[in-house]
Amino acid sequence: MMAARLCGVPISSHTCTGQVCLNKLLEKSFSIRLLTRSKKKIFPQGVDIFLGDLTLPDTDIEKFLIGGDVLINHAGETSNLNQM
Repeated sequence: MMAARLCGVPISSHTCTGQVCLNKLLEKSFSIRLLTRSKKKIFPQGVDIFLGDLTLPDTDIEKFLIGGDVLINHAGETSNLNQM
């Protein structure tokens, strides 16, 4: 069975849902690309990091999705009412 290439957006670093999902997918040997706003956040080895922000128009979502088979969206805003 071939593993799909996954594109995903992790939940913010103060929640664990995105991290749990990421770890489970890595255990299954999926190829993973993550969209993240943080240059400082450290992700497991082998994860392809794509810097960007869904709230900014200059984030090239199409480029992020190239080569992906599945998109898992963990994006969400919990503190800024203007971005909800």
